[in-house]
Amino acid sequence: MKKLILFSFIFLSVSCIINPSSGSITLVDTALDNQFIVSLAIENNGTAWVGIIYDQYGLVKLNPDRSMEIFDHTNSCLVDSANVWDLEVDSQGNVWMLNADGLISYDGDNFTRYDSIDNNYYIPHAFDKLLAIDHEDVIWFIGSNPTVNCLTQKIYSFDGDEFTSHDPNGIDIGQCSSIEDIEVDKNGDVWFAFHRGNPVFLKYDGSEWTAFDSSDIGYTPYNISDIEFDSENNLWFNDDYTLSSIAYNEQPSIYKFNGTNKAIGFGGNHMTSELSIDGNDNIWFTGFIPRLGIFDMNQRWVINNSDNVGFCRVMKMAPSGDMWIGTSNGIMIYRYCQTK
Repeated sequence: MKKLILFSFIFLSVSCIINPSSGSITLVDTALDNQFIVSLAIENNGTAWVGIIYDQYGLVKLNPDRSMEIFDHTNSCLVDSANVWDLEVDSQGNVWMLNADGLISYDGDNFTRYDSIDNNYYIPHAFDKLLAIDHEDVIWFIGSNPTVNCLTQKIYSFDGDEFTSHDPNGIDIGQCSSIEDIEVDKNGDVWFAFHRGNPVFLKYDGSEWTAFDSSDIGYTPYNISDIEFDSENNLWFNDDYTLSSIAYNEQPSIYKFNGTNKAIGFGGNHMTSELSIDGNDNIWFTGFIPRLGIFDMNQRWVINNSDNVGFCRVMKMAPSGDMWIGTSNGIMIYRYCQTK
């Protein structure tokens, strides 16, 4: 087992060189060089939790002082040779993660693992973003039934004491359907994004379920792989063609949906796989074309194709306002200098 390289300190002298027509996206630091980053969460104090593969499978804790702790099958209940596909931190500082058919929590001292939910459904190890924590610290995730020919999913929540399965008012999420992302909006409502078909989105407000289909959105998406919410609670999503055999598409790659009117599309011929929104409501995106870009609050496109961003699976904003991008080459930390 090779030793992890914690940081390749760049400490660039960053200056916001103002271009009259656009802002600038500048690489300011890197972390965990040459590791493949599959999940990332950053606490308010700057502590980062990272799921990695390459030298080893496991969970890395990056402390604010840049010291590091590594957890794997030798010192935790993480399964060897299995990824930490998604992870989140609740309001009490407990880390929750998905790992090899299991939901795992870590309270700073002890790891606890939950495997089967009932006799038929298990917590999936699929590489989707299938974990979210709402404003009441309820854990939301997707269970799967692997005993049927076509994988069947079910929505579950866990309040720390018991698991609850959810049947969204009889809405058939469908056998072979695929939920690609779960996010919590500014009101605490939980949203589920689907891979193709109908519904496109499901929303749960704590008592009622609402389904949004292609007629509500205004078109039929090809593949929504990421959803995020801005400060005004607009839902932003991508239409992801990055793994498609379609070489060219002319429809927009990024959309905004307010839950009432049809979605508004922005851009075109971008192959966007990941989205994130910073504290100024700038929409960060990565993909194949371009590798890294921003659709800023002034509705201008700022593109950075100068850096080898690699394949990106997750982006999170740090307390400093810098954007941490988890890639196949490690964590790349970017800063956006915006023009007025």
